[in-house]
Amino acid sequence: MISCASQHNAWLVRRHSAGFYRSPAPQPPRYAASASATSAVAQRSPVIARQPLTFRNIDLASVRYCKEFRGGHSYIFLAQRNGLVVLKVNKTAEKLWMSYIEKDILSILGGKKGIVPLLDAFPVSLSPRIAEASYCALVLPYRGPTLSSWMHQKIPFHFHSVLWVSYCLLNSLAYAHSKCIAHSDFHSSNILVNNEGDVTVADWGNASFMPTDTLPATSLTARAPEVFLEHPQFDTSIDIWGYACVVYALTCGKQLYSHINERQFFSCLIAEFGMPSAAFITKGINYRNYFTHLLQPMLTPPRLAKRWDMRMQESARGRGWDASLVIAHVRRAFVYENRPSASTLLQDPIFDVCRWS
Repeated sequence: MISCASQHNAWLVRRHSAGFYRSPAPQPPRYAASASATSAVAQRSPVIARQPLTFRNIDLASVRYCKEFRGGHSYIFLAQRNGLVVLKVNKTAEKLWMSYIEKDILSILGGKKGIVPLLDAFPVSLSPRIAEASYCALVLPYRGPTLSSWMHQKIPFHFHSVLWVSYCLLNSLAYAHSKCIAHSDFHSSNILVNNEGDVTVADWGNASFMPTDTLPATSLTARAPEVFLEHPQFDTSIDIWGYACVVYALTCGKQLYSHINERQFFSCLIAEFGMPSAAFITKGINYRNYFTHLLQPMLTPPRLAKRWDMRMQESARGRGWDASLVIAHVRRAFVYENRPSASTLLQDPIFDVCRWS
């Protein structure tokens, strides 16, 4: 039995393949770039040096490639259009459908509850050999650097900063989940935080309507255990696991794990959170990659000197605060089954100070 959400996700892909997203007839540009402006763009970014791009109402002389964001399926540019904006252009023609799915999702969620708004979207061409525009440019407001870039700069997050960011993220997730939409790739590189403390959730190209039987394209650092095992159906709880990983990274200043492969990552999860139930394991069609026929881990879980909660407490004490309340909050999300919803986690008394502010 295929759910309505799965049918809608399949419809989005069919809509692209059937040609509904083909670009309209070329229109005369609203902004005519001078030769000097075009050469300046070509010098700043080899990506758009192949053919000068003309964006609507965007100063071409201000366009520059942004290495900070490094979109997995998109090129990221910064430009001026009545203020600083972000341009997302899909890297390949095969990734065009992700840009249009993000466009559709942001038309529903954008600009509400800390979700990045969509200012404009239009087809562009990056190659003179492709007559039809096979690339889509999304125009988004610049909302500050990513959360991961703050952590790479060793910026210490104290108790109230962790609480405020967590509260804003749960508000965004609760709103998206109320529309039956899951982000599906919820990690610190997709969260924007500016100097004023405004928190914005970005990069909705992997989002999908839930529940769905389509395997989410989730980054390894935020991948829920059921995605590893490839359960037959997924719901919005995969974002809750990613949220817990983000709060852990906020407290410790680094990701839960990094620079390891999928099997090693899953064996580390077993060492941290214990063995999942047999029903949870066998529910996945891919569990034989991680477990033997006797449901024993394929790789022996490593011996940990300190578990995740001890590392959180030690890191927080090094910054002068106690993480006991945050650990108790995160422990509710770091479970294999029956994870609480974002709305339920928002009712945690730890966020009372955020609701009063």
